[in-house]
Amino acid sequence: MNKRTIKIGFVHNAYPVLSQTFIRKEMCGLQQLGLPLRIYSLFHPLDVQEPIIDEQPDEVTYILRDVGVGSLVLSHLYFMFTAPSRYWHTFIFAVTKGHGRTQFIKTAFSILRRDDLSKEQRQDFLLHFLLAPALAKRMKGDNVSFINSHFADAAAAFALLTAKLLGLQYGVTTHAYDIFTPQQHLGEKLQQARFVLTCTAYNKAALLEKVELEADKIHVHYHGVDTAKFKRAGRAAGETVEILSVGRLVPKKGFNFLISACARLRDTQAEFICRIVGDGPLFTDLARLIREADLQNHVELLGSLSAEKIVTYYERAHIFALPCVVLADGDRDGIPNVIAEAMAMELPVVSSRISGIPELVVDGVTGYLKEQRDIAGVADALDLLLRNERLRNEMGAAGRRRVKAVFDSETCLKNLHAFYLSELGNSDQAP
Repeated sequence: MNKRTIKIGFVHNAYPVLSQTFIRKEMCGLQQLGLPLRIYSLFHPLDVQEPIIDEQPDEVTYILRDVGVGSLVLSHLYFMFTAPSRYWHTFIFAVTKGHGRTQFIKTAFSILRRDDLSKEQRQDFLLHFLLAPALAKRMKGDNVSFINSHFADAAAAFALLTAKLLGLQYGVTTHAYDIFTPQQHLGEKLQQARFVLTCTAYNKAALLEKVELEADKIHVHYHGVDTAKFKRAGRAAGETVEILSVGRLVPKKGFNFLISACARLRDTQAEFICRIVGDGPLFTDLARLIREADLQNHVELLGSLSAEKIVTYYERAHIFALPCVVLADGDRDGIPNVIAEAMAMELPVVSSRISGIPELVVDGVTGYLKEQRDIAGVADALDLLLRNERLRNEMGAAGRRRVKAVFDSETCLKNLHAFYLSELGNSDQAP
């Protein structure tokens, strides 16, 4: 490929994760386009995920699950003798960036006991140095020529150390929570990367504020949505207007504000049904909020559904709503893929004017964007769409055109594939 053969080792915290289907689709799509890659994951996912597409990527190497004490010791000895300079250089780097010997010992015992690790423990460079030689040896056997982490947290620290052991370069793909919530040594991870990929222009601007980086080192690549799969067959039938929302039931999605907006709509005697698809830690709290507001006839929690079933709910819906919020710790969405899916299905969108959402949703053209936590604003926007079928249809059609223009997954994947070939086809080994 180009001037030298490339093979990318993608490092994940956990893979595949139900709430990160866009990452799995990207991995599968890149492989289908012919990009040689292997997938490595620190942890096995806690949730069980159904297959997304027929053709799946190569098997995943789970570092913590697959490595044993004996193989770990042998991998350290291997690099001590075959690459002593890189080994000790990496060790010294990890020591200077680690949390200290006492904390490392506590973390090591936690791993041996199979305890859950805290966020701080998971990002300890010394912990990653303990494990990195095993992954480096595996990557060497897999002929990996470049390492790319997904998220700038533990995965990036692990990828950085593994790259140092192998004398390779590495890159970082950032998303949202890893940018807007505190991360250990974020600047170090990004500054040492060959490039940084992110999924919104908003993220790029935030990174440039947080970390001293050249602007042209950060590249924006949208994830995209399959506009062939998410395509409306006909207009939704039925007299009752249906509002749909989809997402993991977590605070940053703003479902509690959507439910409160629905209570306001109900009080105006509006006829509607709002269906929320998804599961998560807030399911019980949201169900209680619906009961307390006496909204059982207007709001329904559907739980987790298959991808095919979700498409049928997009098909029958008239409006899509997702009033996302920024949490106290800074966590927020980038551009929720469900918004792009809804727009591809010609649904007008009511959401929040935060993060990268305005890069896709054009206020007043493809839907309405309100300030976060503006319950009255969300209710007013929904009410306007409930009462105006022509407006819904016009905004829905404009939304699909918008997605086709900037968020089509086939185009986005081809652009990302071309980026990797162009960027890495001429890359050299790290010094």
